[in-house]
Amino acid sequence: MIRQHAYDPNTLSGAIKLRAWDLGLPLTRLAPLVGMKPDSLRQRLSKTRGKRALQPWQVSVIAKRLSMDEKQLHVLAAKHEGWKL
Repeated sequence: MIRQHAYDPNTLSGAIKLRAWDLGLPLTRLAPLVGMKPDSLRQRLSKTRGKRALQPWQVSVIAKRLSMDEKQLHVLAAKHEGWKL
């Protein structure tokens, strides 16, 4: 499979999507882990979503499942919500 879009690893959405892609894990498999329907997670990661993209516990669960740096993912989540860091 070829990735159709170029994702920015310096954004919450890009970091999660690229890591999931590397692991061969679709977002639809991550959604139940954080108590969401498959389309809900995709919508929460969209750029137009704005504030309250994901709860902190959801960011932690995704970071652990994708073997990512949890602190860095929380920083990206805060930036996604508009916090100035």
